[in-house]
Amino acid sequence: MRVAIGFLLAFLRHLHGSDASGNQIVLGETRYGWSATLDPVLDVLGPFPIAAREQHIIGPGYPLNLYAPYIHDSNRTYPSAYADGGRVAWSKAIIEENGDINIRYEDIRWETLRATEGWAAFQHHSVLRARLSLSPPTGGLRVSAPNLKVDLSQGSYFAILPSNSDGFEHEGVPEWHSGNIYATEMVPSNTIRFSALPWNETSVFDVFISGDYEIRLFGDPATTCDAVPTLALNFKLVLEHAPANVVRDISQDVVPDIVDHYFFGSSIGIGIRSTEGWWVLRSTSLQPLERDRAEILKGLRLCLTRDTHIAPSQTRILNFEIFQSRPLKASRLQFRLEFVALASDVDDTIYLDITLDLRHRTITGDDANFPLIATHFDNVPLPYLAIPPRVTSASPPILFLHGAGVDIIQDLTWGRALPRQSYSWIIMPTGRGPWGFDWRGPSSTEVWHALDSLVAILSSRVEWEKWIIPKDSRAVVAGHSNGGQGTWYAITHNPDRVLAAIPAAGYIKAQLIHHFIDPSLRGILDSSSTYDDNDLYLSNVADMKILAIHGGADSNVPTWHSRAMLGVVESWCADAPIAFYEQPGMPHWYSSVFDSDRVRDFLESVLSPDLTKPPSESFTLTTISTSENISLHGCRIEGTLVHGRLAQLSVTLVSGSLLISTSNVERFSIPIAFLSNVSSLQINGKLLDVLEQAALTEPYRAAGRIAQILETDQVIFLVYADDSPRALSAALRLAHSLAVYLKIDSELVSDSEAVHGEATGRLGSGNLICISIALLGPFCQKQLEHAQGKEPNVAISATSIKVHGVSFTRNGTGRPRFLIPAIAVHQSFSAGALLLGPRWGSEADRVLFLWGIDVKGLEGALLLFPFRTGIPGPEWLIVDDRLGRVAAAGFVSLLLHV
Repeated sequence: MRVAIGFLLAFLRHLHGSDASGNQIVLGETRYGWSATLDPVLDVLGPFPIAAREQHIIGPGYPLNLYAPYIHDSNRTYPSAYADGGRVAWSKAIIEENGDINIRYEDIRWETLRATEGWAAFQHHSVLRARLSLSPPTGGLRVSAPNLKVDLSQGSYFAILPSNSDGFEHEGVPEWHSGNIYATEMVPSNTIRFSALPWNETSVFDVFISGDYEIRLFGDPATTCDAVPTLALNFKLVLEHAPANVVRDISQDVVPDIVDHYFFGSSIGIGIRSTEGWWVLRSTSLQPLERDRAEILKGLRLCLTRDTHIAPSQTRILNFEIFQSRPLKASRLQFRLEFVALASDVDDTIYLDITLDLRHRTITGDDANFPLIATHFDNVPLPYLAIPPRVTSASPPILFLHGAGVDIIQDLTWGRALPRQSYSWIIMPTGRGPWGFDWRGPSSTEVWHALDSLVAILSSRVEWEKWIIPKDSRAVVAGHSNGGQGTWYAITHNPDRVLAAIPAAGYIKAQLIHHFIDPSLRGILDSSSTYDDNDLYLSNVADMKILAIHGGADSNVPTWHSRAMLGVVESWCADAPIAFYEQPGMPHWYSSVFDSDRVRDFLESVLSPDLTKPPSESFTLTTISTSENISLHGCRIEGTLVHGRLAQLSVTLVSGSLLISTSNVERFSIPIAFLSNVSSLQINGKLLDVLEQAALTEPYRAAGRIAQILETDQVIFLVYADDSPRALSAALRLAHSLAVYLKIDSELVSDSEAVHGEATGRLGSGNLICISIALLGPFCQKQLEHAQGKEPNVAISATSIKVHGVSFTRNGTGRPRFLIPAIAVHQSFSAGALLLGPRWGSEADRVLFLWGIDVKGLEGALLLFPFRTGIPGPEWLIVDDRLGRVAAAGFVSLLLHV
């Protein structure tokens, strides 16, 4: 098999035996004398068929066993269904000096695979192996090893392991660091911290990279008239030997526009990073540095909402709440931050001077001044765009959702895609980033928070009375591509907040395929993804006005996706107020998608300020979990009989009788107004003669999926076990993933600090993630006991985890095994677990336990944390070190599924 590698001369040099003195990529040298080089010739293994996100299940290093000792064998072959003969061997590729890597498997018969499997056949997995060398200072100077800043773009994971080249055997468990697979610009770098390196010799490391070709990221090669898919990655490494310090990260700043001399937002975000050490920024008001500018800035205060702690190598966005009582005409804002070291052996204070350039706009300006940048606080300060109406805000607003990979703040193209309206605000949320969470979960929540934020901003100034959006206004939702899919999600999960919708080129859902998993277990895993299956929820929009748009020659999202969605809507309501415009011959995107007479006429018909939406005489509410809190005409499903299964509530009003039928519903609520003119009530065929009003007073525990830990507008606290470097490492890596993929802020707290912080108030509201190996600390143990209630379904000890009486344990002889009632299966065993529950002391918040019986178990659990959509996770998961990783999964109120 051949891999196209480019740079033939470098390849030939490698074949003739290049060494570290000649053809290495120099990564730099610190001022203390440490230096690093990277071999430009990589070992490549692949391709292996894989579904999107499946590397989280089977492991980024698949098919290699990197749990050590790993000894590289360049002659070994591995099974792959894509290769002729069914096996693939190691081959070579080149990493260029700018970090670019291009992998092409020329010998794979891709077109034959496409003929039977479609474009999904192009999705494949590769493992790349590079050689990294770190050399200490010459002359015997003993200086601690530097950190390594790493940026992996369009790769999913990387791990750095000590090499076995000189007989040294690495016997640990690899730490997988998430890459920037979406190639999102301006995200924090990974920081690798070396605990100890020899002073007198060069240390050599194997760098393993998980390269995963996903159709959504790299596209169909046929669109560029190429028959072979190209996996294009970028891998950069930089030495950093800075002393303990706090530095600015300007790329993370979030600053609203100044509109009519007032900040158009509630928050300012300042990006900072700890190069080393633990630091705290105290919650104090900030003053301008220049005294002569004090008068200009009078009436302005920027205040931290809480003390902010920064962990070593962590990047955070500081949230400053804006208080402004007078107009601001300054074009620049300057202030100073004071950071205090937290280490017991360090007495240090660092001052950081901040300068922000301010952009002034007017709300009545011409088109050149739009859109406006506004901000709101949603776990971190987040920007969004807002385009004011030309005349006044007499009509409901429009929420406009961008497609995947679109940075609406940096690229103004999206801001011009929908023409400015005469009477409606256009609000463009970021969705927590160019990709975010695919407009689901925390990304979907941010849509409505942006709308609520603009309502609050406009209500704060009497000068903007003409532009106010009434509180609780329903909105028109529109979007393209991933934003079109997000439109379907937004309207099906929030029907009572939506007036009408224009989904353009939106796909239905992501299909999940998992190798090596028992079908019954796969069903449980897939049930955790049904929350995102838009087609299952379409009963919720059967009476909503919808204009779907799709290019007839769309090669990205096939046109049939929109056709299918509208077909399902019509199956719920034969006379549904829906329309479909299929533009013949047009591609995925074209400039007139939203700029057409058809769209203008539709908006004019639905944006009438006098338009009301009375409840239909017959409708059906669909949900998967009560935690979704979906309201349709004020009706809600408050409890389900079987968690993880579809629940439906059908309501029909006929001749003064209210007929209600349910499926998988334990309890529900309806508005009192429904009963005002009703003479009889029938529920599931049973006639109730007396209508009584009753309040739901019994507390109800709503089951949900693990990804719900992401849904909070407050900081997420990562509580790691004391005296566990691996738990701390896991917390730092998780904090990085949350920041890169979701713009979610987190704060690291040790278990003992959490006990103290609970008493002092440091641990305010917000979700918790408890990270530990073997025994839980006192704080996390208390959280677990509360999460499980009086009759615990889950128990964790230093050597086992038990779910519903099923134990995953090590036997008394020390030989690993896992136990199922009446069955004992001996095997090499290492277990990890993820478990979601309510947080003790804050019932509105949640706690997630990331636990391992050992290091391997914790690392396996960490790989299944859902910082991307499509990673399956019901309410709890147990993973082991077998192929396929997931050993059991389910909801705590159900029987165990294995």
